[in-house]
Amino acid sequence: MGSRRGLRSSIWKFEVRKNDIYISSRYFGGNSKVSLHESGDCQWSCTDRWVKADPSRTNKERHIVKWKIDYPSGLEALNIFSIRMPTTELRHEQADINTKKVLWISNLPNGASVALECYITPPFESLPEGFDTQTMRLMFSSQLQNGKWLMIFATLIKIDDEDIRRS
Repeated sequence: MGSRRGLRSSIWKFEVRKNDIYISSRYFGGNSKVSLHESGDCQWSCTDRWVKADPSRTNKERHIVKWKIDYPSGLEALNIFSIRMPTTELRHEQADINTKKVLWISNLPNGASVALECYITPPFESLPEGFDTQTMRLMFSSQLQNGKWLMIFATLIKIDDEDIRRS
């Protein structure tokens, strides 16, 4: 979220390896990642690099949080992970990192947040069409080896004066 030369959030990376999904942020310096495994076992963990940086650390100590999910078996997609980024947290960052492949979400209203909603679909031969709506924009998709799809949507969250008066 933000822009290459202006204010920006952390840069998030989504990666599919076979039937596993990995999510990481550059702000974590390569020291932690979220792993969503085909088995349904999930964790937010420090990386092997973090473990190796200190000889007193062991591999079993690297898991911060673990949880389990049941992947969809029918025709419905499942929201498996969400990332929220408020515009109030955008910062100027060093320009020394490569941002050529970054997809920026810009021109956001003050006080808004962007949610990156991560879904896993049932197996499809090709990416289903027609997912962009007025409130959700498909930002990234990648097919898993088992035919399911990881789909990342961006959603703008903005509460204005009228919303507050109605509540």
